[in-house]
Amino acid sequence: SSYSYSKIKAVSSAMVFLYDWMLMLPVELDVVWSKKLRPLDILYIIQRYMPFVDTIGILFVGKDDVELYGTNRTKNVSYLVYHQWMQVLGLLLIYLCEAIVILAMRTWALWEKDIRLTVGLPIFFVGCWVPCLYTMHLFLSSQTYIPSPVPQVGCVIVAAESTFFLVWVILMVYEAGKLMYV
Repeated sequence: SSYSYSKIKAVSSAMVFLYDWMLMLPVELDVVWSKKLRPLDILYIIQRYMPFVDTIGILFVGKDDVELYGTNRTKNVSYLVYHQWMQVLGLLLIYLCEAIVILAMRTWALWEKDIRLTVGLPIFFVGCWVPCLYTMHLFLSSQTYIPSPVPQVGCVIVAAESTFFLVWVILMVYEAGKLMYV
């Protein structure tokens, strides 16, 4: 069944991920963990270990559900909402924010740690990202699902508010604002 195939795929991916982690662990222990942790080391650790949270979620969400892609609509919607929020949290908050923080630190360093940027960049960051996440919340919570006519495919999204473009507008404002300082 498609459920079994998707679980096999998820477990296989998790094993490859775990194998990669075990291969790199000696180097990581030597380079990162053996010294006093700096802010960039902490960013590395967050980036390195956040996929474990994603992997656990992928493997165990819906584990009690006999047929994830079938008629159990409540479990199916719960899985889709969980999956969407993990994408938002994993991709936007952790991965993109980490890159944005590193770029903001570089901008701050270019300006020789100017006090205006020390205060302004975090305020600008929060001022742009809080509306971005709220807009994403509105978009995700407005989605309407119906059961799929094809058994191998989960629920189908049939309607949602058209506010998603605002996320990109806010992110462009953030990037344009940062360019003023470079």
